[in-house]
Amino acid sequence: IHPAVEMGRFLTDVAAFANAPELLGTAELIEPDGSRCALATLHVQVQNQGDAWTVTSGYLDRFVEERRFLQDSDGEEQTPLRQMAQIGRRLAELHLTLATVAADDDFAPEPVGEAEWQRWTQEIVESADRALDVLKLTRGSLREADRPLIEQFAAQKAALTDILGRLTTRGPELMAIRHHGNLALGQVLIVKDDVFITGFEGEGGRALAQRRRKMPAARDVAGLVHSIDASAAAALQRALTLAHDDHGRLALRLGEWRDRSVEAFLSGYRETMNDARLWPDDPWAAQRLIDFFMLERAFYEIEQGAAHRVDRLSFPLAAILRMLSQQPPVT
Repeated sequence: IHPAVEMGRFLTDVAAFANAPELLGTAELIEPDGSRCALATLHVQVQNQGDAWTVTSGYLDRFVEERRFLQDSDGEEQTPLRQMAQIGRRLAELHLTLATVAADDDFAPEPVGEAEWQRWTQEIVESADRALDVLKLTRGSLREADRPLIEQFAAQKAALTDILGRLTTRGPELMAIRHHGNLALGQVLIVKDDVFITGFEGEGGRALAQRRRKMPAARDVAGLVHSIDASAAAALQRALTLAHDDHGRLALRLGEWRDRSVEAFLSGYRETMNDARLWPDDPWAAQRLIDFFMLERAFYEIEQGAAHRVDRLSFPLAAILRMLSQQPPVT
């Protein structure tokens, strides 16, 4: 079954989750042999101000312009931070719902053991290998500015397995659950003072079985943090097409905005999440989970981008190099 259909039915008919658009119906192609192929889902229309990526991008463009003309401006609109905090709260509620309302085995939480961590680590390493292979094949079409990043990526690839091993969280308490699977700012609708979570179809480049599998809740958290990073990076790129960033001042301010936004999101998530099986009480363990799945997301973006959108490689490459550089050296 397609995850968009399956998750829509679960959140609407079983869990009655209020902050996802209610599923009204589906369209499927039924073959003569009885096999089915999902074609479309129909949801209740939710009046909204736009998705969080679009709303955030508009805010950041204004943010950049104000700091171009107001050199010492410290004022900052609080609405975007409140929205980030609300996304955190609603995401925590979604995870708690998916972990406590078990209609059948497809939604029942499962313990995370050593075998799962080994499998996920191996999959990330294989994704990195595929990304490097595709980058080599498309080297002629790559942007000149991206080539040094690719060379650094290749040089650090050998240490990836050891770094990922240090980021895994051991212990019998962590559970894997059904989750969003492709969470980003673009999958969140801003609805007055609230938010709605949409887009439960999973990552389009993965097989349906992969999109439906259970993973730690931190995978969704990492996806949203990665998207906040990307929004700040995209705002800086747009700004640089108009004027130089003298002394890196805009990059610094956008980096500060990114940090405040991530903290607001995580604070909202932590204040609502009350299940240690889903989110570790130890903040260092929680951060390791975020880093692990942010690396997974970035490698996946490179693999997909190298094959389809080479103009979008700079951000995931820079994100990987930043995260790898922050880890202790492998001895």
